[in-house]
Amino acid sequence: MIKSERQFVAAKKQLILLEQSVEQGSFNPDMPKSLVTGTKNGIKSLMGDLKKELFEYEQLKQNGVEAIAVASWNDFLLVPIKYRLASNLTIEQFAQKVNVHSRQIASYEKEEYRNVTMSTFTKILDEIHFNPTDFIKNVA
Repeated sequence: MIKSERQFVAAKKQLILLEQSVEQGSFNPDMPKSLVTGTKNGIKSLMGDLKKELFEYEQLKQNGVEAIAVASWNDFLLVPIKYRLASNLTIEQFAQKVNVHSRQIASYEKEEYRNVTMSTFTKILDEIHFNPTDFIKNVA
C-alpha cells in the first residue's frame, strides 16, 4: 500500500520504467523464449499491482473518507492508514487526533497494523469515528 506522496511519486516512476522495459523488450537474445515470456508476464503482473495501488491512493486523496472500502480483514486493518491519507493528515497530525504517539503510529503503519493490540486498534477506530457497517462492502 502506498502511504505517502513520496511513495506515490516513486511508484509512478517505477511503473514508467517497467512499461519501458516491456515495450523495449531488451532481453538477452540467448534467453529461451519461454523465459522471456515468463519474465514479461511477471513484469506485467507487477505493473498491474502498481496501477491498483496508485489508483487507490489517488482515490483516497481525491474522494476523502468516502473512498474507504472494507472487503476483507486486511482492508479492515488498513482503515487507519486509509483514513489518514483520505483526511490529508501527516502521521504526527493523525497521532495527535487519536492520542497515540507518532512513533507508535509510524510503527503500526510500517507493519500495516498487524502489530497493534486490539484495545489500541479499537481506540484508534473510536477516535476517528469509524463505524464498520458504513464501509463494509457486500462480498457475496
